[in-house]
Amino acid sequence: MPKWVPIALVLFGIGVAIAPTDGCNLPIPIPIVDPVVDPAKTEGSYVVVIEQTEDRTPAIAKLLGQDLKTELESRGLKYRTYDVYSDEAKPYKTIATTLPYLLVMLPDGKILASKPLPLPKSAFDAAIKEATGR
Repeated sequence: MPKWVPIALVLFGIGVAIAPTDGCNLPIPIPIVDPVVDPAKTEGSYVVVIEQTEDRTPAIAKLLGQDLKTELESRGLKYRTYDVYSDEAKPYKTIATTLPYLLVMLPDGKILASKPLPLPKSAFDAAIKEATGR
């Protein structure tokens, strides 16, 4: 190694260290904070599951059963499941990258959350609560 390489590295390091103080103003990183969800504004939101019904596993069937619909309606949410090949699911095919897929939407169609269907039920409920506050 030539004798000048360590000196060059030291000088480069000093230059990098003092550069921000000499006219190079770097922005201060500010953590991104998700806005607080107002549950009053999410009344009537939809919880939509896109799936391929012929591939439904017992675990998914248990999660998406009648009890879930009743529970979500008691929280002021509407619940729908659509087969990926149904006409109703067509607008969401590009979003639902894997199946089954969870979408939480406001009544006007704005998507609050979209993710592969989380299991177990506690993770599913947490995803909905995080998106809607309900």
